[in-house]
Amino acid sequence: MENESKFEQAAREVSLLNINEIMDSSDGKIYFRIPQYQRGYAWGTKQFDDLWQDIILINNSNNKKNHYTGMLTLQPGNDYSSEDLDKKNDDKLFYVVDGQQRLTTIFILIACVIQYAQKYNWHEFDCQVKQNQVLYEYYKPFLTYSKKRSEKDKKVLESIFFNNTEVDEITYYGQNLLNARNFFNKKIESECGNDIDKLNNLYNTITNNLVFNILAIGSNDEKQDNDSNQDFNINI
Repeated sequence: MENESKFEQAAREVSLLNINEIMDSSDGKIYFRIPQYQRGYAWGTKQFDDLWQDIILINNSNNKKNHYTGMLTLQPGNDYSSEDLDKKNDDKLFYVVDGQQRLTTIFILIACVIQYAQKYNWHEFDCQVKQNQVLYEYYKPFLTYSKKRSEKDKKVLESIFFNNTEVDEITYYGQNLLNARNFFNKKIESECGNDIDKLNNLYNTITNNLVFNILAIGSNDEKQDNDSNQDFNINI
């Protein structure tokens, strides 16, 4: 289709894309929302370690190969109000129907890598450029929420993305998010130390060599998202 991004084409054709390609839109930005009916963030140490070991295996290889990360099933959304997205600027919103655990974890890992470079003031890492390309633009996270999700967990995830430690109250799922950040912070320090080249190599592995199978399903809108809110204690 005319003016279709590589991401949108892949979603229509069920194709493999890495993180850089997923976030690349021909015009506006790509934003993801976790729908209300999805369960909260449930990954723990075993899942973190499995992902990390896969990344390190690729990272330390002389001939880097892509690693299949799983299916990312998306549903186009039309409600731009709660995220302050700009439809006029061709910002694109997708509900994450399947794959939110993996996608959230990888976004947290990328945030940890970027903040590690910022902590050591490594300007060569080009933090701001990479940060805007992959995670957020103008303080709007690329990974967003259904309107009725827990504000507490929303604040936890945003504190991770924006490196803000001020979180008043933490839920069970919010603690899982913080556990992911703490796990990857320790692993990054152990793997990279004070070597900027190692950190750059790790970042490139995460964003270029982890690939998702992208599948788009029927469109969604605000009414469907609101109607899906049942009596579930589910938060990201």
